[in-house]
Amino acid sequence: MRHTSSKVTRSFSTWLRASLCSVLATWLLGCSGNGLVAVTGTVTLDGKPLEGAGIMFQPDAGGVPATGTSDAQGNFTLTTGNESGATPGINKIAVSKPIDNPAAANVEEGVIVDIKLATPIKYASPMTSGLSADVKRGMEPVMLELKTGRN
Repeated sequence: MRHTSSKVTRSFSTWLRASLCSVLATWLLGCSGNGLVAVTGTVTLDGKPLEGAGIMFQPDAGGVPATGTSDAQGNFTLTTGNESGATPGINKIAVSKPIDNPAAANVEEGVIVDIKLATPIKYASPMTSGLSADVKRGMEPVMLELKTGRN
C-alpha cells in the first residue's frame, strides 16, 4: 500500500509542477500565446478626430500587418487576422480615409474608379507616411496626428 501511495504523491507532484509551469508560461506570453501585443490609439486630422479611417501597422521585420478602423472619436484598436494585437517591434504606419463616391457603387467589374481621399496621399503608404511606432507590451495608446498642410 505504501508503495502505491508514494506513486500517487509523485504523480500529483509532477502534475502540479507541470500545471504551474503551464500557467506561468501562459501569463508571460499572454493568454493567446500568439506573440501579438494589444495596440490602441487615436487618429486626428488637423486636430479633429478622424472617423472611418483605415489604420495599418506594417512590421519592419516582415509578417502580417495589423489593421483597424477609427470610430467617431478617432479611436482604434488593431487586429492581425482574427487575433487582437500587432506584431512587436518597429512598425511603419499607414492611414487613409476615402471620400464617399456614390458613382463608384454602380461601376461594372473591371472598371477603374478614381478614389479620392480625405487624408493626404502621403499617409496612405507605410513607406511614405513618416509614421511609425515601437510596438511593445505595456505601451501607451498611439497618437496619430495627421496634417493636411492647410492650417
